[in-house]
Amino acid sequence: MPLLAAEIVKDDPGQEAVLDRLLDLLLIAALREWFARPGAAAPAWYRAYADPVVGRALRMLHHDPARPWTVASLAAEVGMSRAALARRFTASVGEPPVSYLTGWRLALAADRLSAPGTPSATASRVRP
Repeated sequence: MPLLAAEIVKDDPGQEAVLDRLLDLLLIAALREWFARPGAAAPAWYRAYADPVVGRALRMLHHDPARPWTVASLAAEVGMSRAALARRFTASVGEPPVSYLTGWRLALAADRLSAPGTPSATASRVRP
């Protein structure tokens, strides 16, 4: 917190970027602490990261969402059969891999569309 407090009063180049990253760090740390509590209602995808296979699959989807993933290609990457991965992923995350990926891509697109500087004409063509 002292670093955040010191940065707030500065008017140096890059201050906005530094504050954004510090706030990201604080949010992530707070969420980790919150989800680590006994009985916490952590999202399924967060809990699924602990599974060595499903966690690896999630990291791949998050790292490269533009890749034309299929259940078969994802299964090949994690060294599991397509059917076994689909069952395990769905049991851990609560939805099949491709459905999860679609939601992730939509979340990324919505985030980009709401970013400062996005032409309002483009944003207005996208409806929920």
